[in-house]
Amino acid sequence: MPGSRLIWLLAADPNPSVTIELKAVRGAVISGLVEDDQSRAIGGATVSILGGETALTGPDGAFTLKANAAVGQEVRLHAEKAGFQPVDQDHPAGRGDATIVLTPLPSKNRH
Repeated sequence: MPGSRLIWLLAADPNPSVTIELKAVRGAVISGLVEDDQSRAIGGATVSILGGETALTGPDGAFTLKANAAVGQEVRLHAEKAGFQPVDQDHPAGRGDATIVLTPLPSKNRH
């Protein structure tokens, strides 16, 4: 039998080993929208990935960031803009758009 020689070789080695090459694939991106509690786009909001990139939203509230993570890996997003309560939100990298909702601060707390 052709495979019996391999079995004998492995059986004769008390510590068989194999080398497996692993590579980290960290090319996923996160895109999405920042909007207020009335579903209106918030342009000029700062969106960042904890320990990573930062971007400003466009007039339509859209952003795209390199996640420095694998597809599906959870990353923490942080969004803020003057006059709104900052938000931290987890989202899987590369899996659909993230929607971040910022709530306006009461009038006396606005910058």
